[in-house]
Amino acid sequence: MAGLLAWAADVVGGSGQDNNNNEENNQFSSVVIFTPEQQRYAQELELKSNSLKRSIQDLRLRIPPPDISQRLPHLHAHSLASNADLALQLSAHSTTKQQEEEHKCKKEKANAPITVTLKALLTHLPLKHEMEENNCNKAQSRGIMLQEENAAYEKAISTCEWKIQEKLGETDLLQSKLKSYVEEETRSVGSGKLFADSLLEGEVQSTPYKDKEKIRVAEALNDPRARRAAVVAAVRCTLTVEAALLRSENLVIRNAELEHRLEEMQAIQKELVKEAVQHELAEHLANVTTGLEERLRITIEEKALVEGDLEATHRRLKTLTLEKDAGEQTLREQLAELGALHLRIRFLKEKMQTRSQARFNSRVATWVGFYTEFYFGKRGLARKPLVRSYIDPASERKTQEERWFWYIVLRDQVQNCVSREVVLRAMAIEDVKAANCEGPGYGLLGEEMEITENHLRREVEVIQTEINQSSKLDDCKTTIEDQKHTASNTVMLDKLEAKRKELNLMEEKVQELEKRWMLVQQNSLSQPSPAQREKILDKQLHSLIEQLASKQAQAESLVGEIHVKERELETLNGFRRRLDNGAMEVNTRSRLGQSSSWRRSSPDFIIETHLRQPYVGDRTPNQQRLMLFRSAFVLYILILHVLVFIKLSF
Repeated sequence: MAGLLAWAADVVGGSGQDNNNNEENNQFSSVVIFTPEQQRYAQELELKSNSLKRSIQDLRLRIPPPDISQRLPHLHAHSLASNADLALQLSAHSTTKQQEEEHKCKKEKANAPITVTLKALLTHLPLKHEMEENNCNKAQSRGIMLQEENAAYEKAISTCEWKIQEKLGETDLLQSKLKSYVEEETRSVGSGKLFADSLLEGEVQSTPYKDKEKIRVAEALNDPRARRAAVVAAVRCTLTVEAALLRSENLVIRNAELEHRLEEMQAIQKELVKEAVQHELAEHLANVTTGLEERLRITIEEKALVEGDLEATHRRLKTLTLEKDAGEQTLREQLAELGALHLRIRFLKEKMQTRSQARFNSRVATWVGFYTEFYFGKRGLARKPLVRSYIDPASERKTQEERWFWYIVLRDQVQNCVSREVVLRAMAIEDVKAANCEGPGYGLLGEEMEITENHLRREVEVIQTEINQSSKLDDCKTTIEDQKHTASNTVMLDKLEAKRKELNLMEEKVQELEKRWMLVQQNSLSQPSPAQREKILDKQLHSLIEQLASKQAQAESLVGEIHVKERELETLNGFRRRLDNGAMEVNTRSRLGQSSSWRRSSPDFIIETHLRQPYVGDRTPNQQRLMLFRSAFVLYILILHVLVFIKLSF
């Protein structure tokens, strides 16, 4: 605050100078005799000076933070120069006052000795005359100097009036612009008053000087002291207004510089974020590619092992199929040989049976024929019808014995395979025996018949035994062959079962290997090659980069909109500040114009400016909302980047 107070003291003129001015005014009031009207106007001027002091204090309170003198060196230098000019003017004024006081003191000293004698008066008359002449010369010279000073002051006042007229024109332009802007805002927003709450009554509006006021100002400016005070006040007010305007311009420039730096920082932050994202993506891609290459190498090794196992199993299957085909071929050949052997055995068996039957029948026929011819040929029995009927079964004799005979013949043929002729001839022999027993010569014939019968029975028994033995031999051979055949068949069946079991096991292994091969193919499809994986990762990376670019474009657009809104808000705030400053300048000018008049001042001039609030900063609720929105948007972008990193890592 020290620099700020020093700058304010330099601009305004300092408290010491004000005290000196007050003392000088008091001395001047004590020395100079005013008329009642002049005294009343002097009191009004004192009141107005007090109001100006209060306004200056208010301005000091409303001045922003320190180091203004460092930020505004040209303004500080200008204020120092103006203060130096004012000090020179005040010193000149003080010298003139001192000279006038000395002249008055001399006059009083000259008029003081009332009790002087005439002699003394007569002696001192020439001296007094010389002194009066000197005083007149000094007064003339001082009058010339005062006229020159008054001319200079009149020039300064004219320049100040010209500046005041320019400022009034500027205020009129600002008021017209404000009215047009208010009308536009009322059309767009619907609010009838813009910045109505921030301005007090009488601050914006200002009326031009009227004729009466001009006359009053001209009458008031006739007095050199009033002109000096008015000039000092006008210069101070103009300096304060110019300082405020320069401060507002510097604040606008500073705000633009800060916005530019903010944009640069945001651009740098975006570049850093992009570089960090690219670095993280590159590291993640390198880690992922190394892991995928390792997994791919392991899968390739497993695939090679499985392919080797599959090739071995295929070779084993080929060998087993070849062995199976060879075994089946050998089994078919053996079965064909066994079938041919079985057919040959059956043929031989049938042939042996037919041969044995034919041999037996031939033997029986020869023996029966021989004995019949031998016995019946001698006795002539062969010509009898009974024997013929028995020998020839197609005879006409149909008795019960014949039926019984044919029944026995069929039974014997089925059971013992005895020849029909043998049985017929045996029956014929029995018939002959019966006939001989009935006839005369029964004894000899019966004995012979019994002998032949016994002999035939023995032969039949021998033949039967031979047939049985041959049949037994055939049965033994067939049983042995059947046993061999069954044994060979069981061995072959066992071999076939073993081969079938091996084939089933191999088929199961082949199915398992095929399943594993399918799994390996599926894994290879689900886990592609490094080139395919790199292509997929490149596509994912490009898609993520495009998403990030779109998000960044959206963010940049939002940030641009925010900056546009901020700039609009800053322009509105600057416009409002300019209006406030213009209103303050107009008020100060109006106060200056009213203070320069020697007439009665208006009641609207003296305003309790000390009741205004001090400077608390330029932040508004809209700016706070914008700051919150900006911080929320930055957090959203940060969370979005974190989510993208998490997605890429997993």
